[in-house]
This record gives sequence, C-alpha cells and structure tokens, in this order.
Amino acid sequence: MKKIILVLSIAVFAILLLSNNGNVFAAGTEEAILLHHSTGGNLYSEGNVADYVQNYNSTNGTSYAIDERAYPTSPYPWNNYPYDWWNLWVTENEDGTVRTPACDSSNSNIECLNTLTQSYNTIIFKQCYPGADVLADTGTPDITSSRKSLENYKAQYRALRREFDKYPNNLFIAWTLVPRHRLATNTENAARAKQFVDWVKNDWLTEDGQSHPNIKIFDFWGNVAETNSNPSQGQVNTLKYEYERSHTGSDSHPNTLANQTVGPIFAQEVIDDMAVFFNTENSPTISFLTDNSPTHQSIITISGSNFGIHNNNNEGDYTWGNTTPINSKFKDFEDGLVESQGFHVENGYSDEWQTGSENARDNSFYYGVRRYVNTRLAMLRYAQSNKSTGEIFSSFYMKVHSSGSSPSTGKPWRWYFGDDTSRDNMYLAVNSGGNFSSHSESSGSGGDFFGFTPDFDQWYRIDIYASYPDRVFRVYVNGEFKNEESDYFDEAVFNPDGHGVQWGYIDSSEYGDWAYDDLYTDYTQARVEICDISSWLDNSSHHCEIQIPTSWTDSAISVVFNQGSFNSGDQVYLYVIDENGNVNQNGYPITIGQSSTTIRADVDNNSTINTTDAMLTLRNSLGLSMSGTNWFFSATTGDVNCDGTSNSTDAMLILRYSLGLSMEGTGWCR
Repeated sequence: MKKIILVLSIAVFAILLLSNNGNVFAAGTEEAILLHHSTGGNLYSEGNVADYVQNYNSTNGTSYAIDERAYPTSPYPWNNYPYDWWNLWVTENEDGTVRTPACDSSNSNIECLNTLTQSYNTIIFKQCYPGADVLADTGTPDITSSRKSLENYKAQYRALRREFDKYPNNLFIAWTLVPRHRLATNTENAARAKQFVDWVKNDWLTEDGQSHPNIKIFDFWGNVAETNSNPSQGQVNTLKYEYERSHTGSDSHPNTLANQTVGPIFAQEVIDDMAVFFNTENSPTISFLTDNSPTHQSIITISGSNFGIHNNNNEGDYTWGNTTPINSKFKDFEDGLVESQGFHVENGYSDEWQTGSENARDNSFYYGVRRYVNTRLAMLRYAQSNKSTGEIFSSFYMKVHSSGSSPSTGKPWRWYFGDDTSRDNMYLAVNSGGNFSSHSESSGSGGDFFGFTPDFDQWYRIDIYASYPDRVFRVYVNGEFKNEESDYFDEAVFNPDGHGVQWGYIDSSEYGDWAYDDLYTDYTQARVEICDISSWLDNSSHHCEIQIPTSWTDSAISVVFNQGSFNSGDQVYLYVIDENGNVNQNGYPITIGQSSTTIRADVDNNSTINTTDAMLTLRNSLGLSMSGTNWFFSATTGDVNCDGTSNSTDAMLILRYSLGLSMEGTGWCR
C-alpha cells in the first residue's frame, strides 16, 4: 500500500525527506507523513486531502494514503520554525563533529529523523505563520539561534539539506512560508519573508552545485500570498484578501476557501512526486545522445530504455525543421503567418488575428496576436482528425498585452466538440478580475478558479493534460500544478471527428490583447523536454521547452531540437516522459550549441547580399505575407543593425551595402 503521511508544520514548509543508512522500501509500500500544527491541520481537514487521495485511488487503481501528525509538541515547545527543524533533526555540527539533536524516538511527539525515515519513505514538514516574521540580519549568522532572520534561516536550511542527503531513498517535501495577515505584520518583515521563499525555491537546492533529487518544494506561499504590488484589496507579500478569515482581525490562518483551493493542489503534487521518485524501475533511462551540444532545429537521437510508446499522431498537414514530426501539431509562428501548418481562424474572421514581434520570447521573431475587433468567435484552431486516444496534451505560451486594468474575459484555450451544449467542452476561462479557471463541463456545470492571475506583458507557459479513461483535466503554469477537474466528462469530446483545440475566444475589446506562441498539441503525454532544473521533482516554477519528436521506440527517440528561449551556451537538462507520465528523475545534462550561421543581411540564405535581400526585407517590414518567397525565417533575419527588429531601416541598409557604399557609422552589424 502506498501510504503518504505528510509532515506539515504550520504556515509554510513542505519537504520530502530521504532515508538515512540507505533505507530501502519494497515496491508498493511507499509511506509518507505530514508533520504539522494548526495551519497544516486546517489544510488537511478543510482541504479534504484524504478524500482527494481516496478518489484518486479509486480512479487510478492506486493505494496512496496521506496521513497527518501534530509535530513537534510536548515536551518540546509548540514551535516549528527553521531553528526547530535544525534543533530536532540535524546530527552534525558545522565543523563536522557529531551533534546530539533535541529529538527522542521513544516519543512520537519529538521523534528523530532516523526512525521517521524507517517508518515513512516520504516526510513533509512546514512552519507556522509566525515563521514569516523575518527580522533584519545582524551581519553575524548563528545557526544555533532561534531568532527569525534570513541569515539564520539560510544556515539552518543548509544544515537540513546536508542531513536529508544522508537519506537518499527517502523523499522530503518542504513547504514555503505561510504569509502573515496584513494586519499582523509590516512591509519590511513581509518583504524579507518573500525573499526567503524565493531563496528556497531558486537557490537552496542548487547553490552548492550538487543534485538533491530527494528534496521537493511545495510552494504554499505562491498559492495564498498576494503578489500584486498594488492590489485593490489586501497587501503585497501577505495573505490574499480573499483568503483572510477576518478583514478586521489579524488571524493569519488561511480561511476555508484557501484550504479548499490549495488542498487538492497539495495532494496532487505529493502524489505526483511520490509516483515519480519511487517508480525508478519503470521510468525512462537516458544512456546516450548523438549530440550533447545540439543547435536549433538539428536532429538528435536519444538512446536508453523504458521510453514507452508514441504513435504517429501528425494530422498530415505540417512539417517543422524540414522534417515531419509524429506529434499532432506544433506552431511557432516563425513563418510570419497565422494561418499555416493546418491552422486557420474560424468563421472567416482572419482580420482578428495577426503576427507580432514586439517583446517576443528570446530567439523568437514572431508570435500570434488575438485582437478583438467584432466577434468572440475568431478562434485559431486546426481540424482534428478522428484519431484521438482518449487523452490530449496541449501546451502553449501566452501573454496579455496591457491596454486596460485587467485581461480580457473569455476562454484562452478550449477543446470544443460542437454546438450540442449537452456535449462536454473543456476549457480555460478568465474573468474580469484576470483570474483563470478550468472547466470540464456538460450543460450547467461550473469550474474552479486556481489562483493564477497573469501579469501584463509577461510570457507564461500553460500545459493541459486531459484523459477520458482517468477522468482528469489538469492545468499547469510554468511547470507548477494548478488545478484538476474530474467531473462532467463526456467521451464525445475525446472523439471529435473534425473538431479540435481552439485558442483566442475573447468576449470583448475592453481590455488587453492575447499573444500566443509555440502551440503544441498531441494525443499522448509522451514527450521530450529540456529544462533549467536538474531534477524533475523540482515542481516549482521553472523553464522548459518541448522538443519535436520525429520517431519513437522504447529504446530510441529522434527529435528536432527546439532551443526555444534558451540561449546558446546554456546548460539544460533533458527529460523523457512516457505515455503514463513516468519520467527520468535526474535530467541528462546538455549544453546548447552555437549555431554556425546567423542570418541577418542574406535574408534568402543564398550566400549573396544583394538588392533582392533589400526588397524582401522591405516586403517583410510592410507586414506582407512572406509565403512563397525565399525569406529565411529566424529570430535575426533582416535585423542588420542588431536592434532586435527588422524594419524599413534595415532594408535601406541592405540596399546601401549591395550598392557598394560605405557602411561606416550606419549601425550595420552584419
């Protein structure tokens, strides 16, 4: 029986602990414990964590269990801050000498780590909300001090990290801090609390240059803290206004709405982390790459084992990188067109879409822009053939252009069967407050808001996975699990017979436009990714780019390398995800190579710069279609003064160069 007992201590800290002395657990006996005080207890009960896990087990034929325990408690003080976890668990002083911790394994209220890890293979711990009362540093860190400060917290967490490394067969989950109520703190302490949260998420597990695959972070702060610097209600870096138990009192316990919202997210992340970490025998293993320094759109082959199955799902009307992929669709708009590669704007409303280039993602020249003119029904879509496998994986980048106080309302993504409203339609929605929700509905059903409100003019990657056999509809933002729907599933939407995924259903022109890039869709979650994290268990916000598959067997995969917005020279980590969601825990390190050719003035890539290049650049600057020309699409094509854009100035510079005139003082950077 896979049993999860989450060790959750009030207010913010979740860590999956690994096992000392090489504890080995038999397959199928994974157990976890949640150590908590009141905040964790409230999340567990009001968030219906046990019910969520039970329903998951019923749907998936698994036997997970998430239990809980109040810890630490008498005879230890009712404290569970970084100092207390260090004091109770760490067995080594900074100089390497043996330290006797304050625990006692004969008393479950203060049990030591070495026996906890023998009983449970997953340990989750957190801190109470007073942990967010972070005082200013003194300049003299003291690991033995209970004073709440960044310098002390970091020293204590580094010691905990070293302690967890002694238990490589156990999983540890650490919560980020629990934010205080705005009436219970001040801006300085709250800002320092946010600084510690960011350090835990971004630096704690990487600063020593070592891999810590058995430590996972659950970002409780990120789910319940106010991130808007000037919210209409509430205060930045404190508990969100809507999650306050009282708007006049200072109780920092998140309310029932907060717990009901975050409880399922927490439970699913723990299940996902357990499934990945302890399923090593069946997970993909990468042994060899044909090129460890690939360049954009080069073809690489990945060798290994347990890669699983990926059928040819290409709709038959798209290529990428001069090859024919096996996924359903991928559109990066780099051809400068909205309607290409099998995509079209519905109902003939093509004037409501255009390509944009301002503030594009790194290495991208174009993206698609949905701009409301007259109708909400101008969705970008492709005709999906009747080959669905009962599941879909869809990924895309999105940003909201600012032209109002909040994003436009509507449905940024949906899988729409047809006009019969009794049929199931799955979609993302955004309301007038800019809050995103996910819906899996038959007639009259509702959806769940999941705590994501995008900032203007910032790119976000949104991933969606839905399965009819499993009755799940999951949403991820920048790699973080956000929500799951499990009701109102209709098999018809998974057997669409010509209907397909749609982007850009905007209700009105009152607010900002929606920009899209790198639209990827497939009928399986099997895929290859490169990421900036060395461990897939790091489910905090991170940057990944999907690779484009061209062939797939259980032991070999070929992909067209998609650099995305990573830079040449970046070290990234490669992951293979099979059709069941299993993945290699530790990424395979590669370094992105430097492309041998950067196209600027020679826009048709024929090794000659002449007036034809100038005319093509002028045509492109006027927004005319480049389809049928020899224009070489890349992020730098036509940008001969290196200002990040290709326009009529660049066309004139190319003409000047082709006439043999001096380029001195012109900004020519070819």
